[in-house]
Amino acid sequence: MELATTPMTERQRKYRENYRQRVAGWYNGWLHILLIYTIGFTALYVYIANLHRWWEYLAIPVVFMFANFFEWAVHRDVMHRPSNIPMLRAIYSRHTMMHHQFFTEQEMRFADHHDWRVTFFPPFALVVFTFMSIPPAIVAGWLISPNVGWLLISTTTSMYLIYEFMHLCCHVDVRCGSRCRQGSGTRSIRRSGNRHWKPTPRHCGPSRWTSSPPTTCWRS
Repeated sequence: MELATTPMTERQRKYRENYRQRVAGWYNGWLHILLIYTIGFTALYVYIANLHRWWEYLAIPVVFMFANFFEWAVHRDVMHRPSNIPMLRAIYSRHTMMHHQFFTEQEMRFADHHDWRVTFFPPFALVVFTFMSIPPAIVAGWLISPNVGWLLISTTTSMYLIYEFMHLCCHVDVRCGSRCRQGSGTRSIRRSGNRHWKPTPRHCGPSRWTSSPPTTCWRS
């Protein structure tokens, strides 16, 4: 199970082979996606069912911008910098030590849905992200209105689902997902993603490793 034609290095090929051997036999990429979007759309249904006044929808662009900066900061300071905090270290390990070795600048595509184990976040990440959104939603609901609180958590959940879809588009094979990969928005994100994968000495983090480090660091 591998791409027939690929410019990937032998190191990347061996890592992908070893990673796939560690994936549980019952894993199914389609079920992975189903769980993520079932959780997300169910939550959105509950949120939207509680909305009433139209002007409160102005909270959406504000929350969307803040959530983008939040994702950027987490990506830079957590996903690409090792930490002594076990939970943050696990996030770093999954992203930098696994995702950035399975996919490289030479080969960004997955072979089939079994590779979605390393492409998507685990489904429980959305649950954690939702719980993180509850406190600010409660504060917004108390300071402004309940609708704004519901809109805040609706926007953060929607952004998570959009992020997962657009990230998938960056790794899909052109031949099997041309509409997804060739959309104008996706092309822009893919160009940014390619820059993200280019090796750079910046943001490498402390030189403390629990396992063999990647040969390079990446842009954040």
